[in-house]
Amino acid sequence: MKYFTGLILLILLTSCNQRSKKVVIRGIIYKPNTNYLLIISKNDTDTISIDNNNSFFLEMEIENPGYLTVADGKDKFTVFVANGYELFISKDNRESPGNIEFSGTGDDASNYLRMSSLLSSEINSRERELISMNETDFVFFMDSVRSYKDSVISTFVIKNEADHRFYKLEKSRILFEWALHMIQYQSGHMYHTNSEDFEVSANFYDFINEVPTSEYDFMELPEYVNLINIMVRRAAYKAYRNSSRYDIEYGYYYAKLNSIDSIISDSKIKKDLAYETVISLLKRKGPEGLDSMLSIYTGKYCNDGKSSEVELLVEKWNRISKGTKAPDFTNSDSTGRSYSLSDFRGNYIYIDVWASWCHPCVSKLESMKKLVNEYSDKNIVFLSVSVNTDHDEWKDMIIGKNLNWLQLISEDGWNTGIVNDYLIKSIPRYILIDPDGNIVSSRAPGPDLIGKKVFSNLWSKEIITDYNRSINYSGFAISYGLTWIPI
Repeated sequence: MKYFTGLILLILLTSCNQRSKKVVIRGIIYKPNTNYLLIISKNDTDTISIDNNNSFFLEMEIENPGYLTVADGKDKFTVFVANGYELFISKDNRESPGNIEFSGTGDDASNYLRMSSLLSSEINSRERELISMNETDFVFFMDSVRSYKDSVISTFVIKNEADHRFYKLEKSRILFEWALHMIQYQSGHMYHTNSEDFEVSANFYDFINEVPTSEYDFMELPEYVNLINIMVRRAAYKAYRNSSRYDIEYGYYYAKLNSIDSIISDSKIKKDLAYETVISLLKRKGPEGLDSMLSIYTGKYCNDGKSSEVELLVEKWNRISKGTKAPDFTNSDSTGRSYSLSDFRGNYIYIDVWASWCHPCVSKLESMKKLVNEYSDKNIVFLSVSVNTDHDEWKDMIIGKNLNWLQLISEDGWNTGIVNDYLIKSIPRYILIDPDGNIVSSRAPGPDLIGKKVFSNLWSKEIITDYNRSINYSGFAISYGLTWIPI
């Protein structure tokens, strides 16, 4: 009997221990905005169904105590959880939308986050009023907010390691949020008060020395990520404007990478920021002219997992580089008739990827119309492909602006062959194909420039080759310790 009693006790203890290793989030939402919630972590998103009783339940295991964003439609709020927490959320959208209460394990942290978020939202809603203040009044106000938040977080009771982590992060968030407002004050004040010559006092930016650059944990805080990105951009812009060494193609980005090296201490933060700089540029511009930058990047971070992502993206761009076979695609016109790129083999093909809601796209339509008329007797096909999801809006613009060249539309917005195969991340985007179906340029000039730069000499292969040849620094790039600069 004692044996069985001990066995039952062991099972119960084991069950409790297993349960303590998980985060449990449950609750009720009165008049929910949707029939599900999104639980967003740093690396993943879970979906929780809301049942007929307006209740929800989620059990999950996380690596470290941290933040989760809960989305009820457009309404979002943040909670802090750790394995072993059982958090109950009550949200009422009936009379006071967004009214939220937390209870259960770790509720103190989430309730603090709610209070802090509401205060921050109030300050952000008064941005124009506050940033238009004179420097003395602005600094006094922001210091007062910082002091108030510091006094509130100082009352937080630390009971375990998760609480300690939360306290450290939130104490630091107060500094970062304050510094974000401070670092944007001069430019914001100039803009909102139309004071182009306004400058802050000589020692205003000394607070930047307070910002730590050596703790990767802070990258979990969006205020910190925004702050260090602004710090890096400010330093990069200053270096780019003041040093002739950056008077080269993509010089600002070399300056930015050098600024990351000089400002940031933590190697992981440095890698993340360098990666974001290189990958965003690569997505928008492709690898042409980036040989030196990519060589230095992979040399510095050759053992970093993100380096392989950069190499993979370069490989994708190489598939649509000059001289490669243009990926075929098929789309329909306003009558439903299908056309494929291959239907126009034997002609040069100038493609415009656009949408009726895209103002930069629409602003180029008159130039496109002139181009079509000017080269109507040449072996050039002009083809526009829209990523509109509203087909009627697209048709109305075709008629209203008398777009008298071939107009096609994607059946599924951005999810279409030409967007995916030609790595289109923004529009307008222009592509030029030769009569053999090979790519001349997957990032061709717009209609206001291509006539003079390319079309006027279209049958001179040397001219086209010269146009597409980017400055190639490959083989001449040297990294001096922490220096990013081609020579």
